[in-house]
Amino acid sequence: MKIVLQKSTGEILSAFSGIEPDEETLLGNHSNIDSSDLEVKSVTPEEHGEITHTYLKTTPDGYKILRLAEYPSLQECVHAILDDDLVALQEKRQTIKTKYPKG
Repeated sequence: MKIVLQKSTGEILSAFSGIEPDEETLLGNHSNIDSSDLEVKSVTPEEHGEITHTYLKTTPDGYKILRLAEYPSLQECVHAILDDDLVALQEKRQTIKTKYPKG
């Protein structure tokens, strides 16, 4: 897993996991920035997850993705309905909505 950082700002410009392009391609995606101000850095899966989480918290619709990752699964919802446990399900959803507010 790799990220591309702008050295002068510390901003993460892009992040890659899975099949990663070579360094030249990674840097070429940011041709509007002086290449001496760019750094390609390898990160652990945990660091990549933290970076992604932080990034999503700063984007207008990031809360939607963060909520979806924590919302109860469809199976959990069905079980809550069948077990007459909708109050607990709604409380869990509300906790997640509070944790990741809109915009």
